Parts: sequence; C-alpha cells; structure tokens
Amino acid sequence: MTCFIIKITTMSIEAKPRKIIEKPRISVNKLAEYLEAHADRRKKIVQDAKYPAGYITARYKDAREAIKDYIRGVSDEDAILSRIDEFESAIPDSDWQENDNASSAEALKFLLDTDISCWEEFEIEPFEGENTLIEISGVGISVHPDLVVRMTDGASALVGLIKLHLAKNNELSEESQKIVAILLYQFAGQFIADETDGEIATPKCCISFDVFRRRSEYCPTAVKMRVRKIETACEEIALWWGKL
Repeated sequence: MTCFIIKITTMSIEAKPRKIIEKPRISVNKLAEYLEAHADRRKKIVQDAKYPAGYITARYKDAREAIKDYIRGVSDEDAILSRIDEFESAIPDSDWQENDNASSAEALKFLLDTDISCWEEFEIEPFEGENTLIEISGVGISVHPDLVVRMTDGASALVGLIKLHLAKNNELSEESQKIVAILLYQFAGQFIADETDGEIATPKCCISFDVFRRRSEYCPTAVKMRVRKIETACEEIALWWGKL
C-alpha cells in the first residue's frame, strides 16, 4: 500500500491599509445624492468618500469623449453610429470590458435620441482646466466639469459649464441635477469667468446632462434655499468625517 503525504502550507496575505482622505471632500454628484438620501445612506456616502476604494478604472471613458465631440459639433451622427459599431463589435478582454462596451454603445444610442438642438447657439469647448475644489462649510467639492459653454447676450459675454452624468443604474433626480447645475454655476463664477474681459457666469449656460435619461437640467435662477441646503449638508458631512 502506497501512502501519499500531502503537505499543506499557508501563506499569510498582508492586507493593505485602506486609503484615508483626511480633509472632508466629496464629488458633486455624491453631494447631490446625499441631499436626498436617508440617514443610513448619508452615512455610507460619507464613509465611502473618506475611505475610497483602491484604483478603479473609469467607465465610459471613450464614450464620454465621443459624447463631448458630438455636443461640440465636431462629430456628427455618422461618427456616433461608427463608435457604436466599434463598441458592439469589439472583442473584450474581461467581463468588465464587455459590460463597459455594451453600456457605452447604449449610452451613445440614447445620445442620438436626445434633442440638443437648443445648444447650437452656444460656443462649446472641452474643459481643460484643473479640477479645483469648491470649498463650502469646510468640505471640498469636486465638480470636474466636462465642457465649457460660452454665448453672447447683447453686450454681455456669458460663460457656463456642462457636466455629463453617465451612470446606467444610478439615476440623479431632477432636483439632484439642479443641485449639480448650481455648483457648476459657482465653479464657473470662481474659476472660469474672465472678469478682465467682462465675462460673467450665467445660470442659462450651466447644465447637468443625464445621458441615459436624456434629461438636461439648467441651474435655476432662484437658488438661495438650495444653496442653504448645500451648506447644511456640507456641515453635516464635516461632522460625520470626524466621527467615522
């Protein structure tokens, strides 16, 4: 009788310490979600912001660029149809890539079904500046706009921003999109408008565009109550930050 001895060895795996963001900060979309979330969800949003996951590959990277080109008018419907075909015919190297290709193609199809003809009066260019944080009540807010919008109204040079929302399974409500647009307006006023040339930020050029819902929300002209809600939310986030 032959006996086989199997030696099992164990190898300890050293867990990497979680990344900690010391100073309170949150993305504009998450802040908008926070404002409408219940207490438990609010706590989770802050916890995820303070202890973010490791490196995450951004979804919709190529689709986002195609959408920006289309909005700017430097590509047309045929170019978008070509990109859709490329996404659908690409051979993925992972399940993640397969899902991203399918979702990207779907996003571009929704784009073609969206009427953005009202933006033809705008001069639109890519946002290429730094993602400077807006500071509100001790919290840094990452706005990260996609496009800069300019227009002339009489003798006034007006400027604003467009931010794309690309999330198939994470819808922002209309009110949340208005909150995003308000913060785009603040960002444009602080960091984009060139006052030396007489350029001023305007709500009519600050737009949150949810591609999958084909919905655009402009910055409302009456913002006082909403700005106070934003300030209160940031005060709460700063308090949570020190306790989590």
